[in-house]
Amino acid sequence: MATNKIKSPIFIFLILVILGAFLVAIPQQALAAQSDNGIALAQPSPTGTASPMPSATLAPSATVISTAQKPTLQSIVPSATDDSNRIFSCAEAWGASNSQIRSAAPWLSTAFTKASDLNTKVKYEYLSGRLLRYGLVTAPDCPNNGLTADGNATQCGVETAYSKVIEWQNLFNDSILQASSTYMISPVVLKGIFAQESQLWPGYYKNTWEAGLGHFTDNGADTTLGWNYHLYSLVCASGFDQDACKKTYFQFAPSEQAMLRGQLFSQIDATCSTCAGGVSIVKANQSVAVFSQALYAHCAQTGQIIRNTTNIAPAKSTSYEDLWKITLADYNAGPGCITNAVKKTKSAGLAITWANVSQKLDANCLGAIRYVTSIETFGSNLNSPLPTQAPTLSPTPTETTLPTNTPAPTSGPTQNPTATPTSTSQSTTTN
Repeated sequence: MATNKIKSPIFIFLILVILGAFLVAIPQQALAAQSDNGIALAQPSPTGTASPMPSATLAPSATVISTAQKPTLQSIVPSATDDSNRIFSCAEAWGASNSQIRSAAPWLSTAFTKASDLNTKVKYEYLSGRLLRYGLVTAPDCPNNGLTADGNATQCGVETAYSKVIEWQNLFNDSILQASSTYMISPVVLKGIFAQESQLWPGYYKNTWEAGLGHFTDNGADTTLGWNYHLYSLVCASGFDQDACKKTYFQFAPSEQAMLRGQLFSQIDATCSTCAGGVSIVKANQSVAVFSQALYAHCAQTGQIIRNTTNIAPAKSTSYEDLWKITLADYNAGPGCITNAVKKTKSAGLAITWANVSQKLDANCLGAIRYVTSIETFGSNLNSPLPTQAPTLSPTPTETTLPTNTPAPTSGPTQNPTATPTSTSQSTTTN
């Protein structure tokens, strides 16, 4: 009996411990469920297929804030008066001088003064097909409404839809001009990329997991968040608490990175189930600024690749024009292609120029050459002549300290501006 009296308090104590643990676990589980439900990771496509941003359960290293506490991302462009959200240009990332910028080729000029200077009249076959397929234009005199069996436009469809194609391809000129002024990126480069990637159709591409005017991908979101800290800070603040966002993107767990990419992807994806044609023109215009910041990330990444190879500021080893060409190749073919080519160029004792780097590209990266050429020459499509000189930056750009991470190699296919757009880093896209 004495033994039973000793065990009873112990038994009661154990019961209390178990009960306490159970009571603590319940609110923690409820909080975890609430946190997971507070993050929207997918947008519907015109066909009803969700974009492929993976759902993820948060690791213990970060805290998600509730939907009611989340700041809006509608004003995605950082304030120019807030140095903590300072807008960095590609020229600054490379350490380029005003004289280098002023002497750059006309296709890199940012001296455009009005949106109409960016007007084009290209007969885009793919864009014609999208407009016909989604009922934004009709071709009653063409067999099958001017569409082929796979949904692209026939020659009859292209001719019939041409006036609408002209109107559509110039819908985003105001946003492109504004982004050019804000981020010091040539509007020829911006519109040239959009024309090359999507023929100015901002829809969602379910087979290759791409969206928007610039065919934004999951890999593109990874590069953007890793190499544009200011945009990363805005995206992080929309889903994570302040302490968690003190970390860089690369310091988050893979599941948390997936959530951040999903949030950024939603800023680019213009699909809209209630909009005419299944895309939101308003969202597409808003996405131009976000895409411009994504392009800056590729400038920073390219600059770091060259810096790692030469041990000097990129603009001291490579011309401003060649830096842009190498950056465009990085956007198309991926950092692996560019890293290998730059290293081979340096090992051969050659200058880091696009002419030399392009000759050192691996076989699976050669599509980048045609891609760069298409954007370089896109200005010939404009109704107005190119400006002859870019404005001076003020203050003089200075070199920016950037991450040393270089993402894994990716490669992209050859692009064709007059055919169905293809993926930046994956296979041919269909919608």
